[in-house]
Amino acid sequence: MNDHKKYPDAAGASAAGLHTPPPGSPLNLGTDGPAAAALRQRAEAASRDIAELLPEELKALSTEDTRRFLHELRVHQIELEMQNDELRRAQVELIVSRARYFDLYDLAPAGYCTLSEAGLILQANLCAATLLGTTRGSLVQQPISRFIHADDVDPFHLQRKKLHAAHADSSGLAAKPLACELRIVHHDGTPIWVHVAATAAEDEGGAPTLRLVLSDVTERRLMDAALRESEEQRWAILQTAMAGFWVVDSNGWLLEVNESYCVMSGYTVPELLTKRIADLEAPETAEATADHVQRSLGGERSRFESRHRRKDGSIFDVEVSFQFRPVDGGQLVVFLQDISERRRAEEALSRLSRLAVMARDTRDAITVQDRDGRLLMWSPGAERIYGWSEAEALRMNVRVRMPADRHEAELAKLRELCGAETPEFYRTQRIAKSGAVVAVSIIATALFNQAGQMYAIATAERVIAGGAA
Repeated sequence: MNDHKKYPDAAGASAAGLHTPPPGSPLNLGTDGPAAAALRQRAEAASRDIAELLPEELKALSTEDTRRFLHELRVHQIELEMQNDELRRAQVELIVSRARYFDLYDLAPAGYCTLSEAGLILQANLCAATLLGTTRGSLVQQPISRFIHADDVDPFHLQRKKLHAAHADSSGLAAKPLACELRIVHHDGTPIWVHVAATAAEDEGGAPTLRLVLSDVTERRLMDAALRESEEQRWAILQTAMAGFWVVDSNGWLLEVNESYCVMSGYTVPELLTKRIADLEAPETAEATADHVQRSLGGERSRFESRHRRKDGSIFDVEVSFQFRPVDGGQLVVFLQDISERRRAEEALSRLSRLAVMARDTRDAITVQDRDGRLLMWSPGAERIYGWSEAEALRMNVRVRMPADRHEAELAKLRELCGAETPEFYRTQRIAKSGAVVAVSIIATALFNQAGQMYAIATAERVIAGGAA
């Protein structure tokens, strides 16, 4: 019998480099895609051919045929093992990326909040809870209208309805985001002004939702009011304000600036008083800048977002608002707020949303625990493997899932893995809610804050087939 005729794809498999994925295949290797499908077809064909061999034919195989046949099977086995290793490595990269963005949601400088179509709060981060004047745990399923000033409830409700309607009519395209400012009233009656940026979306079940980004703009509002009410107090407020401030003549030359804008831009006051708006605007053309100036000189109040160039050449994002002042041939009072952090937070949230979907769909258990072992994140895969719901797990310490006689050794091993230069898998045991001992393969990585200090450990845990730890 000629093995090369019977298994043409298996012969020379090692030389052909079948373990190298074809360009363009998803993740290069995995359970889907042309490479995996072709490999599957070859394996099934080989299986059928082996099953068809009669005992007499097997006995008739020469020593060389048998050796070649076993070699081909071994090549297939190695290919599958290499593909499995590549797939797990790609999964580890996904887990590490997901964990690194985890803290951007809760620790973001902007408030994030998700609303149902009825206006109920489904999810909120710590900053949102602070802006709304309550704890995060008490926000869930509360109507957002409960926290909004009575005069702003109806206008915001109408804006939400328009945004949902626009999203429904957009046929899957992104509807224009909603941007507005409203007052939030704390439990002690204190109102604050909040800028709301809202985008329409859908939850996992397809139900309409709104994703809100909340920013405290009380200080800017107070500055606007102070400018209108008291020219005498103007400089005292503006020179100590966090927002930048200009006074500009009708030709766009800066006449006055405050210290805050000097800090933002890196220029000194004398340097700035030799410049025009066009010298500081990074992306706009001189014509676009002149158009903003002329519209404001005509009495129109203009607000927009732009990018400015610092003295060292770096770029930063600003929110700019103009107000016309009819003195000395017409002047513009300009407020500038650095929104670079907000922009970065919004971009991070977008990436986090995509990564969260991938983490939700993996069958591995993905967890995040703080330095004391308290669980901060519990994926659907973890609930499937161990039996505890997310609500139950987030009240637990990781020690509950470890065999009693291995607590310190397991924690020490996790710390050791976090210090490794490259991620490493190790086999161990975990306790399920039912009390069953589950053999798992674990990889761990440390999460660091902006100060470079480790604040949590992320793990990916996969059940070992056969249960041997």
